[in-house]
Amino acid sequence: MGDHWRSSRPGMDAMSGIGEPVARYFTGWIVSLALTVGTILVVWRYQM
Repeated sequence: MGDHWRSSRPGMDAMSGIGEPVARYFTGWIVSLALTVGTILVVWRYQM
């Protein structure tokens, strides 16, 4: 199993990259922030 993941660069581990989980984390925060700001603006605009 150790030779399953091969890196194109010598000395680099192919599993060391954490780009996708970090991108998902920040995407979640951006969506949450957008929904929060949208809710605040709707309440402010229509004075519910």
